[in-house]
Amino acid sequence: MRSRLDVLRGGARDLPARQQTLRDTIEWSYELLQPDERLLFCLLSVFSGARVEAVEQVAGALPSTSAIDALETLSSLVDKSLLRSLHVDDARRLSMLETIREYAAERLAGQPEFATAVRHAHAEYFSGLAANTPGEELAAELGNLQSAWRHWLEAGDLGRLRQLLDALWVLHEKRGWYGAAMGLASELLELLGRQPPSDERIEEELALRMSLARGMLAMRGYTDEVEGIYRTALDRSEATGRLPRRLSVLRSLANFHMYRGEIDKTQAMGQQLLELGLESGEDRLKLEGHFLVGVTTALLGDVAAGQEHLTRASQIFDARRHGATRLGFGASPGVTAHTSSALLHWFTGRFESAEAEAETALRVAVELEHPYSLAYGQFHVGLYSAYDLRFERAHELAEACLSVAQAHDYAVWQAVALVLLGVSAAHLGRPAEGLALGEQGLELYRVLTTPPIFWPALLALQADTLALVGRPGAGLRLTEDALALINEQDFQRAFLLVQKGALLSQLGRVAEAKKWLLQADREATELGARAAGLAARMTLVGLGTSPDEEDVALLRAQLNEFENGAHSRLVAVAREMVA
Repeated sequence: MRSRLDVLRGGARDLPARQQTLRDTIEWSYELLQPDERLLFCLLSVFSGARVEAVEQVAGALPSTSAIDALETLSSLVDKSLLRSLHVDDARRLSMLETIREYAAERLAGQPEFATAVRHAHAEYFSGLAANTPGEELAAELGNLQSAWRHWLEAGDLGRLRQLLDALWVLHEKRGWYGAAMGLASELLELLGRQPPSDERIEEELALRMSLARGMLAMRGYTDEVEGIYRTALDRSEATGRLPRRLSVLRSLANFHMYRGEIDKTQAMGQQLLELGLESGEDRLKLEGHFLVGVTTALLGDVAAGQEHLTRASQIFDARRHGATRLGFGASPGVTAHTSSALLHWFTGRFESAEAEAETALRVAVELEHPYSLAYGQFHVGLYSAYDLRFERAHELAEACLSVAQAHDYAVWQAVALVLLGVSAAHLGRPAEGLALGEQGLELYRVLTTPPIFWPALLALQADTLALVGRPGAGLRLTEDALALINEQDFQRAFLLVQKGALLSQLGRVAEAKKWLLQADREATELGARAAGLAARMTLVGLGTSPDEEDVALLRAQLNEFENGAHSRLVAVAREMVA
């Protein structure tokens, strides 16, 4: 509706003239106001709700309203129903009905000099407030901060925009409004491009471009455009010779390479960050270095060493100190470290530790009130739950992840959540629905040019769903595709070999199945991936029409290695098989 007041013209013709339209009614009320009341009424139109002291400060900064008793005048406007006084979050706030505010804005526009002064004073006040108030305490003032941003953008005031950007970024990023945050960065970049070149301008431009790249990753995946931004940023950061900016680019590139599956490059960059962190004593660098080195070391075959690094990362993380960063995007390092640690603990058969890490990851994600970290944690803990045959929990977490992803336009998490939702639905007795969900997720994932690191897991999940709908041949092809994407030391390989054996068995190729299951058992033993070894022995016992006594004995012996399997559905199923 372009204008509420225009739409609401034309009331009953037999009523008094002042009641024929809503506009006339408001105008009649306005004409009855005293001069001071009129001025303050117009001034209030620039606010998106306000505390009394904010209105007092803005009015006091203007020559034409500085002598007005703001509190008394505001009370009079409330009494006349032109202004509402509401109690919100233990504070008193003033607001106007939108139609009345629109009329007040029209009246303000009719006084150009006063209107310019009011908007400037309003922007000055809220810029100062943003600079001296913690981000979350500003949440109620988001509309006023956005108005101030528009004012300074029109004025071309870089200093004020920088002052506002940090506050607005925290509010947008915390709520997962990545598109809006990227819009702020783009607007400021456009203004920067019109300024004379300087070291300060290049530094600010680099920070904004890096944030844009991370935002595109979070929302749209690993596109050529994102890679181009990173390469340009690296070149410019090296040209400036400033270590802090090079570190920022290095961090981002390390994560970019990791999610593209370029493990060697990621490990090298993670090692650089870790060494710089140990040298400087900066916990954030050590945290990120340990995480990157831990994940890549595990993916390259040394699960125990990888787990040690992830444990150190988890110990360093402090939600108060390592939460949101300036112009930051992406998942919290605390959540990523705990979820990765949970998966590694589970793969190595430390089920109690795995569950503790998974619960911690979800708790931290919820406490941070950070949607992207929450989606990340929900998907990874859901994935871990599916591996452990706890499909009710996997389904619940996949639904929650999908809800967050759809609400915040995280296409990557939407795609992976759909595949996880599909396999869990199939295991819960709805195979056709599960297959359709999985296909939808995979199709979305392909279109997004998304991170290859998730492909093996997603293909394996969909292969499992295909087996449940009686299409083991199609499932086997996906499993083979997944195997082709990982290196021979990757701890996921043993599980994929187990899946390959199970699908071959379903196709009636029992001899081939046994061969690959024994291979899976050997590789799991070499890597210390005890959960994969257990799954291999369980599948061997299920081959043919009756279980081989030797395979049952070996499964029983393997079960004895697990001191505590109370936190694992996989162990519970294995014990039922032996019994």
